[in-house]
Amino acid sequence: MFSKDITGSDAFREMPPSSQALYFHLGMEADDDGFLDNYKGLMRSMNASGDDLKILLTKRFLILFPSKVVVVKHWLINNTVRKDRYNETKHLDEKRALVVKENGSYTELSSGKPSVNQLATKRQPRIEENRIEKDSTDSAQGAGNTTNAFISLFKEINPSYGQLFKRPPQRAAADRLLKLHDFDWWQKFIPAYALALEDRYCPRATTPMKLEDKIGDIEHYGRSKKADKIKNNDFII
Repeated sequence: MFSKDITGSDAFREMPPSSQALYFHLGMEADDDGFLDNYKGLMRSMNASGDDLKILLTKRFLILFPSKVVVVKHWLINNTVRKDRYNETKHLDEKRALVVKENGSYTELSSGKPSVNQLATKRQPRIEENRIEKDSTDSAQGAGNTTNAFISLFKEINPSYGQLFKRPPQRAAADRLLKLHDFDWWQKFIPAYALALEDRYCPRATTPMKLEDKIGDIEHYGRSKKADKIKNNDFII
């Protein structure tokens, strides 16, 4: 039910015992996809405070939806349910608002229509592929392609961005990010994100691989009050 990779991490152990206890109780009560809508009653029954829930949300152990449904972010890492015993969650709208990262954790779909919509599911993520339109910056790259154009945007946040063109793992991460959003979206996002990095609270990601890993944390930051310092209206994530 719980992975030591999660519950044994420094981020988890640094939380107050009451927040840790709430996480374990939520994990026991969640459905087979990690969702639950009765967390307030559970909190009352165990005398958990609003701060305990807030800490779990801030630390990104939980994701809260506008519908007041929560999901355990690392549910797929914590749990493996046999196919013949699996019952899909009833919270399908919330489930469709998530993607499963390569490490098995949930994260929210960003605002804007993704080029690839990977629905959250344990067994076989369903992928709806849309064509990524070739953008006008390809001509500026000469013989380059959309991946090169995307990586070139990192000059805003990484002085050594040119080395990224030569590294297959970085290029592969760039291709995956371009499936999440088209080039036009990233062309607006990365300059705005460069401004956000002036705030010490903003999660730092200066390569495609790091950006892929931290995009959920950056999205959470973008929705927080900490992002009020950013004056660029294009910082919409």
